[in-house]
Amino acid sequence: MQFINFIRDVQEDCGLGRSYFPQEELEQYGLRSLCEEEARANPASFLALARKQINRYMGWQREAEASFRYIPRKYLLPIKTASDMYKFTARRIAVDPFVVYDRKVKPSIGRIVSGYLKNYVTVLN
Repeated sequence: MQFINFIRDVQEDCGLGRSYFPQEELEQYGLRSLCEEEARANPASFLALARKQINRYMGWQREAEASFRYIPRKYLLPIKTASDMYKFTARRIAVDPFVVYDRKVKPSIGRIVSGYLKNYVTVLN
C-alpha cells in the first residue's frame, strides 16, 4: 500500500531530492524527473507514467486482496479498510495525475469512518 504514497507525494519528494521510481522508467517516458516543471513540460509522458504506476499498484492490490481470506477476521477489518482507502487515493489520482502537484490526495475522516463501518458490517458479520 505504501507504493501509492510514492505517487501521491512526488511533489514533496522532489523538493527533498528524492525519487522512488527507477530512472530507466522515467527515461522510457522521456522524463528526467517527476518534478512539477518537468511533468508540466511533458504532460502526455507524465500522465502515461503516472497511470502505468497506478495500474501496477492496482494489480498488486488485487493480488493482495485475493489472500484476505486467509487473514483472521479480527485482523481483517483494519487491513481491508486501509486497503480501500489506498485504492480510493489511487483512483482519485488516476482521474487527474496532476492533482499530486496541487494537494495531498487522501480520504476524508468521514470516508474513512464510513468505510470502516461498511467493512465492519461485511467483514465481521
